[in-house]
Amino acid sequence: MLFGVLLFGAWHRLARTYPDQPFSVEASFRSISGHVGCTYGAVERCLRLDIGPAGLRISTWPLLRGLLPTFFLPWSEITGCEPACYYFSPEGVRIELKHSPQAIHLWTRFWRDENLPNLIEERWRFFNPREITGS
Repeated sequence: MLFGVLLFGAWHRLARTYPDQPFSVEASFRSISGHVGCTYGAVERCLRLDIGPAGLRISTWPLLRGLLPTFFLPWSEITGCEPACYYFSPEGVRIELKHSPQAIHLWTRFWRDENLPNLIEERWRFFNPREITGS
């Protein structure tokens, strides 16, 4: 029970802090895995990421959206973006946010969409260069 409260609570906080909004999509990726905060409560292969000039949208399958609502992360709200490896994934990314104490962790499985972490980091650096420090 506590596990579900922690997982859904963190996701809902992100959805309240960063509500979904319409934007121009440059690239979409499906069947992405991820989690918010600690390593428990990973959502396996049911995330969709939409990347565009305004930011990054993270959503789940329509059936799960009542439990895990869609949220939108403007590039200006992302304070850190770095490559990372998770479980058996060759590629992943850790995203830190201005108004969230918990990082978002995303990864692909079995070498699918290997360039996703690099694309997220590249887009973040391109659209929000003034916010980056120490890189």
